[in-house]
Amino acid sequence: QAFGRYPQPYRKYLRRIDHGLDAPEARHPRSDVLERYAIPDDGLLLLNAGRLCDQKGQDQIIRALPHVRGARLILAGGGPDEASLGELARSLGVADRIHFLGVVSREALGDLLGAVDMFVFPSKWETFGLAAVEAAMAGVPIVAADLAVLREVLSTGREEPVGFVDPTHPEALAAAIEKQRA
Repeated sequence: QAFGRYPQPYRKYLRRIDHGLDAPEARHPRSDVLERYAIPDDGLLLLNAGRLCDQKGQDQIIRALPHVRGARLILAGGGPDEASLGELARSLGVADRIHFLGVVSREALGDLLGAVDMFVFPSKWETFGLAAVEAAMAGVPIVAADLAVLREVLSTGREEPVGFVDPTHPEALAAAIEKQRA
């Protein structure tokens, strides 16, 4: 459908290839998952999964967190920005609301997706956005960067549980999270 306006000579070579992964499955109840990671169940639980690096925009979620009432952020992934993200969280007074889990298995990611209230994906650029697609496959509401590729892979043509936002503005990101919460 996204390529409907392409010339017919081009379209005749297009083939649909469905996503090659099954939807992540939650195998354990929310309470067990949160207990495993020592995460209190005392408010809105946000999840971001991916490499902790500048491209993925986790710093913007941390900057937005002071503007999102009663929310905790779970970061599943590792990478070169982990220490600086922790320092940013401390400087903004939200370090106690952020949980760095490191790299998690696919099974653990399924459990996390089943335990959280929202997936937040403020990447600056993506070639596909697999983590966001997996969150959508798991049925988790999403706030994502307003990137053409994410609109392509997350849009259904109907009202979606996705809030697209400019990821470079923490206040806009916070507002989108609050809107998705409602």
